[in-house]
Amino acid sequence: MGAYENMKMFLKQTGLYRLDGETLADCELKAYACAIDALADELDGLQNESFVNTSSGYGLENREKAFGLTGTGETADRRGTLLKLGAVTQNSRTKEDLGQLLKAMGMETEITEDGANGTVTVKFLKLPQCGVGKAVRAVNAFAPAHLTVKTDFSGAK
Repeated sequence: MGAYENMKMFLKQTGLYRLDGETLADCELKAYACAIDALADELDGLQNESFVNTSSGYGLENREKAFGLTGTGETADRRGTLLKLGAVTQNSRTKEDLGQLLKAMGMETEITEDGANGTVTVKFLKLPQCGVGKAVRAVNAFAPAHLTVKTDFSGAK
């Protein structure tokens, strides 16, 4: 039910208006309804773009941009990548999980751990499209805080 039908239904119940489609009150309601329906459509769009699961336009693009993603591929795959980046599970701090996060961001890496010294080395196999600075920031953002993280671009092509 649109805004016009909704307003007409409520106003008709009062018995104050003759709403037969030809009165001045009908014309006013139709004018109001045009604006209200347009706003309702905009709000629906805003709500859809506010959540990863339902976004497909600017909401998805803004989130991808924040993570340094390129935003190519099917919408469902793009949403899945963003959800993986934001997911926290019981394995969220494993070497494999860090590797998957970086892969989802388009980075080809090899990760090694040195438990005795408390270090993790992220070796880049290819130079990341986002640039070295953004790649280092991404690694530091997702790496375990209790370990020293080193980045190695020496073999990157």
